[in-house]
Order: sequence, then C-alpha cells, then structure tokens
Amino acid sequence: MPRRPVGKRSTTADGATTIRGKAANGEGSLYFHEGVQAWRASYEFDGGRRWVQAKTRELAVAKRDNALADGAKLRHAAARFDAKTKVGDIVEAWLSTVARHRMRVSTWRKPPSVSLGWENFESCLSAS
Repeated sequence: MPRRPVGKRSTTADGATTIRGKAANGEGSLYFHEGVQAWRASYEFDGGRRWVQAKTRELAVAKRDNALADGAKLRHAAARFDAKTKVGDIVEAWLSTVARHRMRVSTWRKPPSVSLGWENFESCLSAS
C-alpha cells in the first residue's frame, strides 16, 4: 500500500499556518547555476532583483546576507540627510559610498580636480 501524502502546510495550536520548504518572504532564492558552475543567491533591493554567486552554497548565502546588511546601511545613511543638509555633504557621502564602487581604481586615485572636473563644479557654485 502506498504511503499517504503529507502536505506542506501545518496549523499550530494557536491557529497559525506554516509552510515547510518555503523561504521567508523577502529572503530570495538559492540555486546552482550550471553555466558558471556556481551557487547563486538572489535578493530584492530597491525594487529590483540582484544576485551574488560563490563556489559553495554556504558562501553564496553569506554573500547575500552581507549584501542585504550593506543595503540596510545605505538606507540608514540616506535617512541622515534633511532640509538643512548642504550639497557638499551629499556629494562627499555619495563619493565615499556609491561612486567609489562604480569607478575604476585608477580614476579614484587621481586628484579630484583631474578625475572629476571639480574646477567646473566649483565655478558653477561660485557663479550662483
């Protein structure tokens, strides 16, 4: 006689329903990508889906958790600006958090006047 099928849903004594084998909401997915022979972990950030990959499942999960923690830090940093914040403060914060990771290392090492065109930026500020 075949085994009786067991459902994934279970109800506790207090009436709460849990589902076995389901990731928590917002946790993302974890799978092995055959094309690159690596584990990928996906997560949602700022309304979009992003991926990290690693050679082992555990490393992929750790990378995803670090990326989510970094995202929480960025959201916290954005909350520190208010109506009295100066443009220079916002530019400095952007350069240290966002631009540094989007620019080549060689560009970042150049003096600001050469790599970012600060002389034009400063002349625009002094004109107004």
